[in-house]
Amino acid sequence: MRLLALFGMILFSVTSFAAETKVVVEAPWVRGIESGMENTAAYFTLKNPGGESVNLVRVESSAARVVELHNHVHNKDGMKMERVDQVTIPAAGSVEFKPMGYHVMLIGVKKNFMKSKKVKLKLVFSDGTTKTIEANKKSYEE
Repeated sequence: MRLLALFGMILFSVTSFAAETKVVVEAPWVRGIESGMENTAAYFTLKNPGGESVNLVRVESSAARVVELHNHVHNKDGMKMERVDQVTIPAAGSVEFKPMGYHVMLIGVKKNFMKSKKVKLKLVFSDGTTKTIEANKKSYEE
């Protein structure tokens, strides 16, 4: 019984310790919207200092009904935005989320979005780690 309790304590401390990712988030911002608009996007740069690639698999936020990872892709008809399941951040590399590229879509923004100057985003990675950030709201032209 003692061995089982000790194993449980070790397992709990290891999983608790590993909850925060080593991925660095730089310059997070969210495009502000005008009254009547329902959707916007978040942008930032993800840097992975580690020796193995890691995937961003989900972003969560209470500021919108739905939050999705998107990318702009070129095809024969021009450009279109499409949902992606994950974004790979290479080992010792980075990925920039920017207008006309990868971005986080906030669909159906809630009233609290309009009132706040910052938006909280929780990034979820394929290795089970997470990182919660605050992104400043600013106009698209800034």
